[in-house]
Amino acid sequence: MSEAFYYSKADSYSKRHIGTMIAGCATEVFTSLFVYFMHYVHTRLVNDLMDRNGARQFKGYFDVVLKTLATDSVFGLYREFAATHRGLFIYRAFCFGLLDFIKTKMPEPLPGNVLTTAGG
Repeated sequence: MSEAFYYSKADSYSKRHIGTMIAGCATEVFTSLFVYFMHYVHTRLVNDLMDRNGARQFKGYFDVVLKTLATDSVFGLYREFAATHRGLFIYRAFCFGLLDFIKTKMPEPLPGNVLTTAGG
């Protein structure tokens, strides 16, 4: 598996560039899988209004998760995931790809210069 993500200096620039873009996209998706449902729960709790008797629909974080799982299963927690992250997927690919391109065009760091060695 590690050979799939290894790029040598002999590989073409486009192969390394596309690999970096794919890595950026994968990073966004896998990070969002863990964070997205927390945003969903937070949004449900913020918008939980009291009814006429002064009672709320949810009692807390885990109550939102359990009630959503009971009514809509796991798909309820990730209902708008694709629509929300379509743009972020492209954004991350662009950011990581642009970062890779800029790093190849930067001059070599000067010894002792903090500004040119701060990025790596």
